[in-house]
Amino acid sequence: MVFNQEPFSEAVNNWDLERLYIDLAAAKREFAPRARQGLTEVERTHLRGLLCCYNPAEIAHRLNREPGGIQVDLSRTLYRYIERLTNREENTVQNWRDIVNWLEAAGYRTNQPQQRVDWGEAPEVSVFYGRHTELETLKQWIVSDRCRVIAIIGMGGIGKTAIAVRIAEQIRDEFEYLVWRSLPDNPSPLSEILVNIISFLSDEQSTDLPNNIDDLISKLLNVLRQHRVLLILDSWETVMGGDGAERYQAGYEKYGELLRRIAQQNHQSCLVITSQERPETLTSCEGETVRLWKLEGLDNVAATEIFRTANLEFGAEDATRLIDMYRGNPLALIHISKMIQELFHGGVTEFLRQNTIVVPPPIQMVLKQRFERLPEWEREILRCLASEATPLDSDTLRSRMSSQVSNSEFLEQLYSLLQRSFIEKYCQDGTVLFTLQPVVRKCVNRFYGR
Repeated sequence: MVFNQEPFSEAVNNWDLERLYIDLAAAKREFAPRARQGLTEVERTHLRGLLCCYNPAEIAHRLNREPGGIQVDLSRTLYRYIERLTNREENTVQNWRDIVNWLEAAGYRTNQPQQRVDWGEAPEVSVFYGRHTELETLKQWIVSDRCRVIAIIGMGGIGKTAIAVRIAEQIRDEFEYLVWRSLPDNPSPLSEILVNIISFLSDEQSTDLPNNIDDLISKLLNVLRQHRVLLILDSWETVMGGDGAERYQAGYEKYGELLRRIAQQNHQSCLVITSQERPETLTSCEGETVRLWKLEGLDNVAATEIFRTANLEFGAEDATRLIDMYRGNPLALIHISKMIQELFHGGVTEFLRQNTIVVPPPIQMVLKQRFERLPEWEREILRCLASEATPLDSDTLRSRMSSQVSNSEFLEQLYSLLQRSFIEKYCQDGTVLFTLQPVVRKCVNRFYGR
């Protein structure tokens, strides 16, 4: 049977589709005796999409359909058939990933990847909004272009970790190993993390690992050359924030060396990092095999899905105002939607009438931690911008500062804040102006108000 002209045809590479179609048709007859015999083409397409690790919203995007319609179709058809096929009670599907896991456990996967997976501290991403273009681009970079290093950069709450989880789920079968490590505040020394990763990649057989960090990096690179490894290091910004040339905190400078060597040396693997700050280490390496993606806020279509999920009442104009107020930050929008539901019975218009910015606690915490790591000069730039109702050009901004700094020092600090996504810039009548996002402005005034 030929599948290669159908949507999501790559599913045939890893799944026994012909047997699955036959068995699901039998389960369908049990569930709905009067239904059309066999699976419909739509049902087959949806099945292949799920088996390729696309969630319902992503399947809808690929098929140019409404996400809500796909979800309804799945709930009425495939989810129920698969429950019958795998001997589960009706309505026990909790998440679309259950389908993949159940069918794999039932023996329908034909190409069992010879791989080892360690998700470490990766979070469960059960709800995911939009990001179709971003996912397609990242997949192209990692799978087709075979980039060595990819950095996903953006503000706290913008969805860097979530998109890293989603792309890893989608492309895991392209790799022999998948390793996820999250870097908490005050992370472990690099030597400990390297020993942990190398031990996993060598199937726990490496007992003679060197003590020297440079040698450990060399050892890891040897494994990355011998095997196709997807390594994700989440929250890279926790090792940054120092005053050195590459802005790593004292004691964590070797993290920059690790990043540089993986970016510059030949291997067949891919390192993905997420960070609120752009690592200067990668500036000189960026090119065909090293790429950075600055993750922006959700578009209006994806953001309004958050509002619908929270059962908010809104018109198009109010939705646009609310999205722009929080710059499409999904974490902020999720929290503010809950507040609107509780305080205003879901009325977005009533919330907007308050004419204020409410900063959700998780965003406050993230920003406060990052503010505390900034040099004093950079904090003063933020205070100056926060105290002004209108954007400022660079000359006016420097004139408002009390600290005596040279032009070069001022421009370095301004550039640093721009790279860290703290400030926004835009052009007006040929003049470049700088300002703060509303949420950042609110927090700066709260923490460092004059």
